[in-house]
Amino acid sequence: MLSSESAGKDCRMIQLFMGDEIRSNLNRSTDDKVQDYKLEPMDVNAVQPKLSKRFCYRCGDRHGGECRFINAQCRYCKKTGHIEKVCILKKKSMRKNINFTEDENDFHLNGIYNFKNEGRIPSFVVHLLLEGIPVELQLDTGASFSLINEHTWRIIQSQRQHLILKPSSLSLRTWTYQ
Repeated sequence: MLSSESAGKDCRMIQLFMGDEIRSNLNRSTDDKVQDYKLEPMDVNAVQPKLSKRFCYRCGDRHGGECRFINAQCRYCKKTGHIEKVCILKKKSMRKNINFTEDENDFHLNGIYNFKNEGRIPSFVVHLLLEGIPVELQLDTGASFSLINEHTWRIIQSQRQHLILKPSSLSLRTWTYQ
């Protein structure tokens, strides 16, 4: 299969160079004198079929290496070098917000279902000392960070005035990216 593809490519390249001459020779009767053509080796890279230009990662258009948005700032992620239309971070966040819902007409045969409504499952609570002050906190083993609410912070700060709450550059989100 590969050799037939390369043969087809070679034929197209030859037709580009000598298309009319080959057709006229093929249509000539055998009685005519066939002229000798001097064929010279050609550079395979000299003829390149028109390839569609790739999409520009800066703006999404099809053009050469020079893009006018090289110094543009993205309105979504605030980074320089691309525009919002092609922002990878925006596409990733949009992909995560897609929810899958099954058709209501779908049904399952031979399924066993058991639903019990026991209310909300109580969370794990731990009692520990923060700065020597006893505190009760909810334990979340799947969380990357541990947080305290404002009420707990005020209790700790009232007894330890030297503690200062500093701003953070972290942006925390819930599991569902809310």
